Amino acid sequence: MSAMRRLRKLASQAKATRQPRVLVEVAKQQLGIYDWQLAVRSFRVALSLTKEHIGEVALDIGFTLSRHSRYQESVEFLELANAQLAKDDIRAPLLLADVFERLGQLEKVQELVERILKYHPNSIPAHRLAASAARQNGQLDQALQMLASMDKKSVPLHWEAARAWYEKGHIHDKIGEYADAMRAWQTAKQYYPTDGNYALYQKQAQFIIHHPDRVFDSLTNNHLSHWLQGAKSLPHQQRLTILAGHPRSGTTLLEQALDAHPDAISAEETSIFSATVHGPLFEGKPGGMPQSHILDELTKPQLMKYRRVYRTFIELALGEKTNGRMVIDKNPDLLQLLPSVIRVLPEARILMALRDPRDILISIFSQPLPPNHNAICHLSLQSSAQFVAKRLGLWIKLRENLPEAACILKYEDVVRNFQPEVKRALGHIGLDWHEQCGNPAQRAAEKVVQSPTYAAIREPVHSKSVGRWQNYAQWLDPQMSELEDTLEALGYS
Repeated sequence: MSAMRRLRKLASQAKATRQPRVLVEVAKQQLGIYDWQLAVRSFRVALSLTKEHIGEVALDIGFTLSRHSRYQESVEFLELANAQLAKDDIRAPLLLADVFERLGQLEKVQELVERILKYHPNSIPAHRLAASAARQNGQLDQALQMLASMDKKSVPLHWEAARAWYEKGHIHDKIGEYADAMRAWQTAKQYYPTDGNYALYQKQAQFIIHHPDRVFDSLTNNHLSHWLQGAKSLPHQQRLTILAGHPRSGTTLLEQALDAHPDAISAEETSIFSATVHGPLFEGKPGGMPQSHILDELTKPQLMKYRRVYRTFIELALGEKTNGRMVIDKNPDLLQLLPSVIRVLPEARILMALRDPRDILISIFSQPLPPNHNAICHLSLQSSAQFVAKRLGLWIKLRENLPEAACILKYEDVVRNFQPEVKRALGHIGLDWHEQCGNPAQRAAEKVVQSPTYAAIREPVHSKSVGRWQNYAQWLDPQMSELEDTLEALGYS
């Protein structure tokens, strides 16, 4: 919270002394700590103080906002940049088209792409965006045609080339051409740039894959039961639900349904708990010290500090006070942080989304993850299978000790019996059924969805993705030894 106060003071000083460049840099840091409302105001003031290169400044701001998933807020700045910069400068229209695709405004995507291709007919990002819009509109032949030349092009290693190959794979998948889809996704992996931070990403990926092992090594049943009982002694109880699960397990579908409830509010896909609680908890501690020991040694004043900081930053991210509503903190990554959650926020209700690990594997392998440590974890089906098994293995260890705090929701049950399963989830977190919870697609149309599944969530609830892995069985067969124990433990064998 001291960082928040310091940045607000710096922003005020930059405004008073009319220093737009300084104000922009301060606002960028405010975005990094979820103080986004003040950041946007600072960006607007900075632009009003800017006397030259307005288009470049607006482009920089719009790009920064989109990188921080503030897509709606980025539009005004990118549109200003688009109007200010030269007509053949495609940076602003490309970013705008990307944002509009994210927001589901496909007609605007098509308009911008037409302009871009007029000046740069070989633009790979423009062709990808056109293909994505066509695919979402059901025009699969047209979508495939937009990327037909990818097989013939000599393209440098670049994230945009990888994105185009991922999109090509999804079009083939939609058509039912599964061998071509798998080939496209495997080709996409080859286009991740290997310079810059690649070596660092590889090290981080190994840490992430094996992180559950470090949790397993020291965690016992006594730890969890002791921490859960500790909820009674902590004042200022929060109405909080942790919605976790392996990525691609249906957490976004559940989150949209729960967020529609008038007595709930969702903080979707933030890293607040990791950044403000979990990370600081272990910062500076010896690498060999068991995590459970560090958590067990926390004093009541320390717990109260972390709880207070967490609540402050959740409300910053939400942009409003919770006013007693049930807060839904939805992030699949919270699965591996559950021991820390239980220690610091033991009153939290836990909703655990599960799905057939084979469907998870295909879904996450085909996901266009940006070039970072997460993407490195999924460069091959083998590494993806290892990741899935390790992450779900943590839940298998934890579940027996969380009978009252946790409610398990299987994706297959949710999509086939949506209303009863959502009612069960609501009941677990102390809320009654509300008719608004029955239409997650409508809710997704009313707000910006942060999850990578932003396009799929706009569709009505369906079960077409159940058993999708069978289309790729020949590629998954070599990975089954990695998943066998997990499949059996979760009832999917």
